[in-house]
Parts: sequence; C-alpha cells; structure tokens
Amino acid sequence: MDIIKKSKFSPLDKSRILDQYEKQLEVFINTSLIDGISPILTTDYHVPKLMEANLREQYVFNDIEIQFYLNELIPSLNNLIEKKARFYNIPLIKLHELIEQNDNFVNKNDGLHLTNVGSEKVSETISMYLIDIFQNEKN
Repeated sequence: MDIIKKSKFSPLDKSRILDQYEKQLEVFINTSLIDGISPILTTDYHVPKLMEANLREQYVFNDIEIQFYLNELIPSLNNLIEKKARFYNIPLIKLHELIEQNDNFVNKNDGLHLTNVGSEKVSETISMYLIDIFQNEKN
C-alpha cells in the first residue's frame, strides 16, 4: 500500500484525474458550441498487452500504475467521453472498438502509436463518418 500512497499516479488519484479530464472536456465542448462549431468526440484506444510491455520496458510506471492505467483509467475516461457525447447529443467515434479488434493497427514496439495501416483505417473511419454527416445535413 505504501507504493500506492507515494505514487503521483495511482488508483488513489482516479477521481482527481477523472474530475480534471471532465472539466477540460467540458471546456472543449462548450467552447466549440459557443463558437458555432459542432464537436465530434472520439474514444481513446489502446492495446493493453502491447502497451503494458512497453511501459514495463521503459520503466514509465510501476506495476500498480500500469494496471490502473490500462484496466481502470482508460476505460473510465472512455466511459466519460461517451457520457458527455450522449449528454450534449454530439457525435462520437469509438476508436477503441476499432483498434482493440485489430492489434495490427498499433505499433508493436510501443503499443500506442498507429501503424500506417492503422492510420489509414482511422482516417477512413473518420472520413466516412464525416461524409455521412454532411450527406445527412444536405437532405
């Protein structure tokens, strides 16, 4: 338990991190809406096994922090993003569903950055989404 208490990034920080993220997300959404811009939100993606290996190798976080980040924080942030999209009735692209089903879309060396194939698939997904929105606005 001492490791958790001494850490600057631990399960004990979850509510603080989520609160700060929610405030920043609210600022983004409300600023966009006030300026007449229709925001589109995306969920965060990650491939836990690949990312975990990289975080361990880089000694970025300790084991408790890694498990917290991958298994609690990222899913909680995505839930928050989805909740805000529903609340404000704004579009949401669930990148985590796209990427998590296709781990060849993510760089095997870091588990975070997209490969060329992954970048193309994300670009295609966003493009098709935008095309659909624009076509619906015309009708």
